[in-house]
Order: sequence, then C-alpha cells, then structure tokens
Amino acid sequence: MAYVYRVQCAVRPDLADQWDAFFREKHLDDVFNTGYFTGYSFRRETETDTEGYSIFVSEYHYASKSDFAAYLEGPAAEMKKDVQGRFPEGFRCSRSHAEIIIDKL
Repeated sequence: MAYVYRVQCAVRPDLADQWDAFFREKHLDDVFNTGYFTGYSFRRETETDTEGYSIFVSEYHYASKSDFAAYLEGPAAEMKKDVQGRFPEGFRCSRSHAEIIIDKL
C-alpha cells in the first residue's frame, strides 16, 4: 500500500515565479530529504483560479501512515515555517491525503 500527501497552493501572480524557483531549487528536496517520503511530483496548473492566482500542486508519496505521522510530529513544522518565512503573504494552501490504488507513472 502507498499513500500521497497533496498540497495545493494558490499563489499571487507577482510571486508565482519566485514560488516556482524556491520549490524547485530548495523546498521539494528539503521535504524529500527528511527521509519520510519515497518520491514527489510538482506541477503548475495551466489555468489560474478565479482571482488570477497560479495554482501549484506538490505531491509527496509515502509508504506508511506511521511514516507520515512521524513527519508531522518531526520536521513538518520547520518545512512550513521555511515557506512562510520566504512568503509571509500572497498564497493560500489546502492539504489532502489519499491512498494510491493504481499508479502507472
């Protein structure tokens, strides 16, 4: 069994390129290198939301619920703090979790 932690963020247009660069150059690897995830993906939606915000989706794959619980109890707060430190405003995120049934990537 495998799982995915999905973080979808709407980012103000003037911050979108900086957000993209920060995630590609630092944040995604920082989260992955915590050791709790087996892989990740990152994408930018081709359409904006109703306010013109760019939509970015990060998906982090993990093997067990206990791995994810350990991430939440350990480095998760530091990872969020890092993002909020670089982007104190101009974005909003939603988070969800899912069990992967079929993945043919």
